[in-house]
Amino acid sequence: MEDTNFGTMEECRVILDYVDKRFKKKKNTNILTTGVVGGGKSSFDLRLQELYYKEKFGEKFPLKNVANSIEEAVLLAKEFKRVWLKPHTVYAS
Repeated sequence: MEDTNFGTMEECRVILDYVDKRFKKKKNTNILTTGVVGGGKSSFDLRLQELYYKEKFGEKFPLKNVANSIEEAVLLAKEFKRVWLKPHTVYAS
């Protein structure tokens, strides 16, 4: 990775490749996004999920898969194999 020019890489490629490698090994992946209030954490995480979903399933990420509470996440999780959790938002695929 020392020779990698991250400025020329496709959006979120490093993270998507890392997550994909872990899933192929049947390992879970937890992603913790930190930052200041209003800094774009939720937007970044949703964009990451959009890119992952499009790459894996060839279609747009359905916003009906976004939960805004743990209760909603539990209901969604019953239908999905993978769930992305955040303190206030959950992305499922």
